[in-house]
Amino acid sequence: MMKKTFWIWICVVSLIVVGGAAPVFASGGLVVSGRWAGVAFANPEFDLDGDGVSGRQFDVKAFDQIPFSGIEGALDSTLVGFGCGGPGSVELKPAGQIIFRGRFGDALYVEPDPVGPNLCFDPASPNETLQVVLTGGTGPFVGTSGTGTLTIHDTVRLTRPVNIPGVGVVPAPTLIDTRGEFTLHFQ
Repeated sequence: MMKKTFWIWICVVSLIVVGGAAPVFASGGLVVSGRWAGVAFANPEFDLDGDGVSGRQFDVKAFDQIPFSGIEGALDSTLVGFGCGGPGSVELKPAGQIIFRGRFGDALYVEPDPVGPNLCFDPASPNETLQVVLTGGTGPFVGTSGTGTLTIHDTVRLTRPVNIPGVGVVPAPTLIDTRGEFTLHFQ
């Protein structure tokens, strides 16, 4: 019985080691899908467009897939217009960088697609899709390229009033519960 338990333990450890080494993407066509959940905070240092609305900084947990343990980064958005969805909705142009953290400390760098569609944030139904491009990384992700999508389901918990020139005073998020799904297509 002890020998059988030993061999089962060796097989489990081997699967974990091989599964943890999964982020070797030398051949193209790999797709990784998963989910994330956590909290994002407004940080004035990440006001990338200078509109007075702080960008969001986040470090969230990723799950339902093997290569990534977390997602971190900073995103800001420029107000493009109002009424893209329901009442109170705003159209936003995203900017910033997202880092998918590998299980061994490596990183995959992702940015909003500069030619992708704008986000439409509707507070009554938060469900935006951000198109992204993969721009390289460290470890097995050096030289990685590809595309992807992040479907964002954010719930704003705290706001503060911000005066945007030409627009007026708007409630800007300061604390956001964030969760969503991602799909990354490696080329």
